[in-house]
Amino acid sequence: AVLAARRSIVTVEEIVDDLEAPPNACVLPYWALSAVCPVPGGAYPSYAQGYSERDNRFYKAWDPIARSRETFQAWMQRHVLDTDDFAGFRRVLAESMAQIMKEAV
Repeated sequence: AVLAARRSIVTVEEIVDDLEAPPNACVLPYWALSAVCPVPGGAYPSYAQGYSERDNRFYKAWDPIARSRETFQAWMQRHVLDTDDFAGFRRVLAESMAQIMKEAV
């Protein structure tokens, strides 16, 4: 899909001078990218090979959120639309996850 897009932004854990990618790695051609932005932890809640692990607690908590449009929209409003930046998103998400873990006990 990125090859058909007019613009694309790629977030990465870090920008490196040389990429020693394995033969089966997905590497995008430079001409398909509008911007490359370092966002450490940006793959969360998924994993970034060699940087972070998948947060299975989040995926378990996500299931009931994603079941209805209303709960999904409320989650998006609080965690994404009402936050100013990625740090704000992570802060609000940490608060939500702490509450979910407290309720699970």
